[in-house]
Amino acid sequence: MDTQMTGQPAAAWMAALSRTLQSGATGVRSAAMRIDAWLATRARRADDVAALDAMSDRELRDIGLPARGMALVPDWSRDLPL
Repeated sequence: MDTQMTGQPAAAWMAALSRTLQSGATGVRSAAMRIDAWLATRARRADDVAALDAMSDRELRDIGLPARGMALVPDWSRDLPL
């Protein structure tokens, strides 16, 4: 008994429009949340790359990475797919 009944055609049309707009807004909000998470991941990845670039060869070896041999590290420049 959750459904609202309308007696007038104009009111029924407006109720249907309201449900459609609410559904669309939910979809847009979901897309915005995914884009926000993707952008945050890109920013973290850029910070990581900048930190690695700032390290000396000795510091890189200390953490187990080859000195300036970024070919063995996963592709740092590639973006994550949406």
